[in-house]
Amino acid sequence: MRRHSAEVPSKGRARLKRALANTYSPIYAKTINSEKEIAITTGATAGVLSVLMAFIEPGDEVIMIEPLFNLYEYIVKFIEGVVRTVTLHPPANVDLTRTSADDWVLNMDELKAVIGPRTKMLVSHTFLRKVFSVPELLAVGSLCVAHNIVMLSDEVYEHLAYTTTFPRLATLGVAIASRTITIGSVGKTFNATGWRVGYAIGNENLIRHVQWAHVLLAYVTPGPAQEAAAVAYEQADVQHFWADNKQLFKRKINELTQFLDWLGLPNRLSASDNPSMKDDVARLREKISEVISSANGTEVLLVLHSAAGFLGSMAVRDLTAPERKTSGLSGGVVGIVFLAGAVWAEGFQHGPLPFFDYQASPEI
Repeated sequence: MRRHSAEVPSKGRARLKRALANTYSPIYAKTINSEKEIAITTGATAGVLSVLMAFIEPGDEVIMIEPLFNLYEYIVKFIEGVVRTVTLHPPANVDLTRTSADDWVLNMDELKAVIGPRTKMLVSHTFLRKVFSVPELLAVGSLCVAHNIVMLSDEVYEHLAYTTTFPRLATLGVAIASRTITIGSVGKTFNATGWRVGYAIGNENLIRHVQWAHVLLAYVTPGPAQEAAAVAYEQADVQHFWADNKQLFKRKINELTQFLDWLGLPNRLSASDNPSMKDDVARLREKISEVISSANGTEVLLVLHSAAGFLGSMAVRDLTAPERKTSGLSGGVVGIVFLAGAVWAEGFQHGPLPFFDYQASPEI
């Protein structure tokens, strides 16, 4: 341990870089040069910061796809860059039907419209929860190549994608790959975010600038954490970690959805027979109507579990007290209180709530 605790090379420990090269070379279908095409950073956040500081000058523009991790925006503004955003568009039936993140689309005409003479970088990221298809990434990558734009692909959640494939910008041809820097996270990958080890992979003409930017920002990443990360990558296949970790999180997802089912709340992976969001809203609306009726004309403060926020807001349309009064009806919902699970468990669902002058609804 003593030798691992000594000051390490500023560009990262050789063992970790070799382990990463061995992991990603088959994925990228090329031999990655561990010394020239990988930069070790103090967490993925420092990796993003190093990339942006290496290439963005004051006034340069960075395109980001919304919804986004707000840290990107903070970093660009910190280095006096300019943020340009393009928003994913939901499917037409999003208000009525359960949809997947993959159903949301990026309008290429809108992306073209935000490209200007000062555009230097585009940020793509897995925080979108959408896994872009190969045609989508090819369209984005080709546009960036045409305008000489560097692509920052933040793929920290790459191993938690539950799609059949996980297309990557860096695998879509030499032209796109030569302008792509991929960010990864040891912490996200191995459920050890406290280690603060990240990395950037890309063409050596890009990575050498990232390496020097990180030297100025953090100088080195702690040696023991790098050594542990190297062992993790070396053993991941042997220990069947990739598949086992996916199953671990799949079980957690199932446990969460079972709990939401028990609460009677809709969810994407619900085992209950709710074919569409419209049905879920109608079911919740029926319960709210029963509460209003049982209140015998008293105005109701609606108490919902926090997970029902969006559906609750949709369900109370025209059930609010002001709208009911307009229609000559008494009572109605005067407000909604959303309680998190821990508070809910303490029994606050049983009204009336002492700090309101309205009758609180029973548990919904």
